[in-house]
Amino acid sequence: MKNLKLSLELSSELQLQSERETLLLSAFDVEQNRVFFASSANAIYTVHLPSSHLERGLMGKTVLPSQGESIALEHGDRITALDYQMEKEALIIGTSNGYLVLYLVDCNTIEVVGNVEGGVTCVASSPDGALLTVTSGLGQLLVMTHDWEILYETTLDPQLVDHHEGFTCLYQPEYSQQRKGDETSEK
Repeated sequence: MKNLKLSLELSSELQLQSERETLLLSAFDVEQNRVFFASSANAIYTVHLPSSHLERGLMGKTVLPSQGESIALEHGDRITALDYQMEKEALIIGTSNGYLVLYLVDCNTIEVVGNVEGGVTCVASSPDGALLTVTSGLGQLLVMTHDWEILYETTLDPQLVDHHEGFTCLYQPEYSQQRKGDETSEK
């Protein structure tokens, strides 16, 4: 990847809710220059990035402020997928229990817009934002409009589907942690 070049490095110190909490997912709002992070405690953290070259130049090694909001989910449910949808100016959150949640960050409003059998493993918007793909834990791929109309549904190749439930690799500065379902091993 010879064409990639680091043009700017910024630091942000998130105040997590507990020492055991970790960051799992991220999404970027290019229009309002902010980054969202989903944590293992079902919280969404927002970091506003400096918008101009002048602000960036003045920042140096300054720590960027952040804010966090807890997302109320059913007991045992957790955030498994995250994407930002510019058209709705909202985060699309997928959960292990299969809920698709629309989170309007600016007004802190949550709306459940659907439920996917087998849980949500991934959500992604098309580059123009007109379509949204949702992958389920049962190996289904759903393609829908940003108004939640399903255009089509197809089964993924079973050889390409990871049947290890809930596999996630997490990194923390003190130690590395791998999690498969409810099993946790520290290295």
